[in-house]
Amino acid sequence: MEELAKRFRRRAREAGCGGPGQRYPAELRRMASGYWSLASSAGQSLSEAARALGIREVTLGRWARESVGGEGAKPGTLCEVVLASSADGGRALVTPSGYRVEGLSLAELRELLSELR
Repeated sequence: MEELAKRFRRRAREAGCGGPGQRYPAELRRMASGYWSLASSAGQSLSEAARALGIREVTLGRWARESVGGEGAKPGTLCEVVLASSADGGRALVTPSGYRVEGLSLAELRELLSELR
């Protein structure tokens, strides 16, 4: 998870985000929402996740609500998907919009991803 937070912070710096009035691109907002989904299932609070990403708690909360509300990627748009360990030691698929799939083998996850493309 720390690697995902580092990647977010690096991309935000590269995009010149973070200053007063500067908007984050949709890709970074989706990445942060996906991170929050993963962090919350690991027991982190919203403030801890926001701190790890280097953004305000209220901002992360708004992005997460927008993501759940259907402001996801348009069809054909590439977005980052994270494969992480679940609480029981298995694998979990977490999409930027916050969907989480657990309990599948690696082969089943590959099949699912190929079907989603």
